[in-house]
Amino acid sequence: MGPDLNLPLNPTEYLKESVLPRYIRNPKAIRSWEGSKMPGFGPEVLSDGDIANIVAYLKEMALEKPHSD
Repeated sequence: MGPDLNLPLNPTEYLKESVLPRYIRNPKAIRSWEGSKMPGFGPEVLSDGDIANIVAYLKEMALEKPHSD
């Protein structure tokens, strides 16, 4: 429905931190493809603070993911 959340890449690894909140708020405004089903999350669903927490969580996930060496 949406992008992979950590493997092979975390969204924080291919989207700028300034773009990620806008992508969560309205994915089709940033990137759209056939079959895309990720809904947007308006302020009535997720506050700006909620989205900031999601971005922080994604950044932490990126640090914790297993790396193939």
